[in-house]
Amino acid sequence: MPARSHCRAIMKLTLPPGMRSPTGLLVALLLLALLATVWFKPTFLLGDGQAVAEQEREALLAEGRGFVQRPAETIALLRAELAAIAALDDVRTSLAAPAETREALAARLGAGLKNVRVLRILQPGHYELDVRKNPPLTYAALELLRSAEVSGRSPPVELVAAGTPDEHLLMVERVTDAEGKLLGFLQVAWDTVVVQGWAAALAERRGYEEIRQPIPGAPPVVLLRDGGLGAPSSTEPVLLPISDSRLLLVLWPANALPLGATPLPSGDLVWVLGLAGLVLFAVLLALWRVRQGSPRQPVSRGQSVVFDGAVRAVLSGRHPGLERLLPALPAGVRVEPPADAPHPPERDARPAEAPALFKPDLALDGSSPEAVADLASSVVQGMHEHLADTGLTIDFSDFESTTQEFAATADAGSMATAEEEVERVPRSLFRAYDIRGIAGEELTEDVAYAIGRALGSEAEVRGQSSVVVARDGRLSSPELTQAVIEGLMDTGREVIDIGLAPSPVLYFATHYLDTRTGIMVTGSHNPAEWNGFKLVLDGETLSGAAVEGLRLRINRGEYHTGKGRRVQANMLPEYIRRVSEDIPVALTRPFNIVVDAGNSVAGLVAPPLLRALGHDVVELNCEVDGNFPSHDPDPSQAENLLELQGRVMAEDADFGLAFDGDGDRLGFVAENGEIVWADQLLMLLARDVLTRCPGAPVLFDVKCSRALERVVSAAGGRPVMTRTGHSFIRAEMKALDAPLGGELSGHIFVGERWYGFDDAFYAAARLIEVLMAMPGPASQVFASLPTAYTTPELRVALPTDAPAGIMAKVLARASELDGEPVTLDGLRVNYPDGWGLVRASTTSAGLVLRFEGDTPEALARIETRFRDFLKAIEPTLDLPPSS
Repeated sequence: MPARSHCRAIMKLTLPPGMRSPTGLLVALLLLALLATVWFKPTFLLGDGQAVAEQEREALLAEGRGFVQRPAETIALLRAELAAIAALDDVRTSLAAPAETREALAARLGAGLKNVRVLRILQPGHYELDVRKNPPLTYAALELLRSAEVSGRSPPVELVAAGTPDEHLLMVERVTDAEGKLLGFLQVAWDTVVVQGWAAALAERRGYEEIRQPIPGAPPVVLLRDGGLGAPSSTEPVLLPISDSRLLLVLWPANALPLGATPLPSGDLVWVLGLAGLVLFAVLLALWRVRQGSPRQPVSRGQSVVFDGAVRAVLSGRHPGLERLLPALPAGVRVEPPADAPHPPERDARPAEAPALFKPDLALDGSSPEAVADLASSVVQGMHEHLADTGLTIDFSDFESTTQEFAATADAGSMATAEEEVERVPRSLFRAYDIRGIAGEELTEDVAYAIGRALGSEAEVRGQSSVVVARDGRLSSPELTQAVIEGLMDTGREVIDIGLAPSPVLYFATHYLDTRTGIMVTGSHNPAEWNGFKLVLDGETLSGAAVEGLRLRINRGEYHTGKGRRVQANMLPEYIRRVSEDIPVALTRPFNIVVDAGNSVAGLVAPPLLRALGHDVVELNCEVDGNFPSHDPDPSQAENLLELQGRVMAEDADFGLAFDGDGDRLGFVAENGEIVWADQLLMLLARDVLTRCPGAPVLFDVKCSRALERVVSAAGGRPVMTRTGHSFIRAEMKALDAPLGGELSGHIFVGERWYGFDDAFYAAARLIEVLMAMPGPASQVFASLPTAYTTPELRVALPTDAPAGIMAKVLARASELDGEPVTLDGLRVNYPDGWGLVRASTTSAGLVLRFEGDTPEALARIETRFRDFLKAIEPTLDLPPSS
């Protein structure tokens, strides 16, 4: 079905002879009448209803302001009690005394307070997990303490461990001397019995209410609810913050429909059902007309029908509300401006929801009854989307099947003739989630210019006027960047060139500058001769069909034209400042960290960022050199970490960090030289994040250890396996509102407190934050996590066209591996004591293998089975050793 589009300067519509009869015109006009009625009827009849709804909302807000005072007063009283204790001389003196003295005083003071489960007196910077008392001092409590130290004020009250026996309200109060200098903190866990009075107050009103706490990347946790089994579905609630807390009071009107209730049919439904019948009649009439054998001849370019009056007004953009429902013209309809039509402005503003891959001023040849059927189907799609906004649901399946039958009757002589597609760019460049190839061979400056024009045209359709562009340190990047910028400017885009910068800085810039669109010129982790583009359009990291759509646009020459401009900006300082504002500075336990940037652009960010966080940095291969003389910039391969392993031990460092060619992959080496793979890093991060986001999904790709699934489940999260690929995981993170995700290659996505894109620098900072709060060296911390026996990611290089054929044979014969097959991405076969994986790489020509077993024997058995299986399918495969 064709995409819908805004069409501003369309005046002349070419129709086949069979549709230029009165009957044909009747069909077209009836369809337009349907669109007009569906739009104008709600516009004219719902105005009064909106005013009434606004009055009801104001009344509900006024009611809520009265109810919210009760919990606010309770929290204020609790805060006053704690502030009084913080002002005691004994408390101030104890902060310079031994820990035993502070603990004894805290126990005595806590016993004198009502509804206190535990009270602690803590020194600044001395933050460690404490599980000796109930409730324990968790990561959530440590986060509040750091916030109180960094911000200079006592943080709002938080609900912790909701729905568990340890549920409590967590409060932190700063302890200062007479001059206001920080001495330490009081941390208290109030029993939630203190909120019983709130429940009684809520029970006095009719309707449904909740007191909840939002959780980034996860559904909110509910402290109290009253008025039924669940939130009503028919009315939007009002949300009122409760002072000095992260809690919200959520109220629904007393007359809101209960969850699952269905309102009686309204006049709107009658209107739409009648109109649907009218459209069905029109299509059946057209079908009858075609079957009567009306003559059909090929349509010449000169034949056309000019529409005037209301149709011209709609198509020229003077009724934008109705225009929003107009479908794109189907393939085979020719669009031409009339001779007297004024020229449209060079850069029309277009709403963000406008479809990609349709160019309003594009001329397409021919027309057909099938095209009219497509037009009718597009009308149905527009009605579906419009009615979704009103909550109405109508089954159009009979209508849609009729349009298909109509199309099936079309004579072959009148079928639309598509324009012949010209292969202007190599198909091999356009991969699953980016564009990548050998620079100077398949990826030339001309190709880069075309890619810039294609993305700029897509941006025009989506209403995106500005594009951020950055490049990595490869030798070919400056020329490719210049070419892609010229292509963007020739579509009228404003280009914000941030120069040499890693991918995470580009992604950050699209948020910080609110452009939502950007191009990163990078070969990522590939060798020096490679280069490519990572693309963000209107907040979406392009992959799959969207990447292929750019190739099709280039081949068809479907470009917007305009005159853009180029401005330059330096985003590195802003990025470092933003991360350092989020991550606590190491005041008492700075780490000595070796950073291996692999001669990539990551060397511009990682060392200064870590120093800004208070740590000592030993730089290794941090000079940008596009030849990558030290090793390939890929920390997912063990051979590329050998130099870092040796340097960490030689420097007696706490650990080492490695980055790939554009700074979105992270590698980690512990102080003893052991490699810690990304799925183990995700385990540690998941445990931390899930203390604040209980029940939230954590995403990981098919290559990750199933020990990660066990850790996520044990921490109260929901493990979700995904396809490999940064674009796929980022899209799934957004769809599930997940706070954390990652893949074995080192891409780690943090949505809690951050933007949800893959960012090796921020992920490293969050790991450091967790490690600072844990005793012992890094190797000891990771040794405490569940383990399995695994191979690294093994790669099998192949000719460009070979992986697809081999994978087809692998999938066809998967039953020979005698396990539970998972075909989410390639073939992963699960066994009771391990698993094996084979998949086609999406970043280079080849296969990717990985194996895991609960014991060394299980690992050896599974690996041998897979190797024998692959050799039987393709005897010439050169399978690499696993160690």
